Amino acid sequence: MKILIIDEMHPSLFGMLNQAGFEYSYEPTLKRADILPKLPFFEGLIVRSKTAIDEEMMTHAPRLKFVAGAGLDLIDLEAALSTVRRQGSQK
Repeated sequence: MKILIIDEMHPSLFGMLNQAGFEYSYEPTLKRADILPKLPFFEGLIVRSKTAIDEEMMTHAPRLKFVAGAGLDLIDLEAALSTVRRQGSQK
């Protein structure tokens, strides 16, 4: 599973991801316009408070299985759940 990390994260996260066998791309300096074209290549997204995870972003993430981060205030839960449900129905 490939994960895109778009915010600054504590270094301990990378060790945990490596141990779990996840492939990740750590790109905390990306702007929203640069994030959108990268999303189709990832199944996971880790964010803190850098950008809103909204319906527009979800439409660029057809393979997305999860969004993780600190807090839910910038995540459009309805759009995220809709995207994840579509992924589940395509199996």
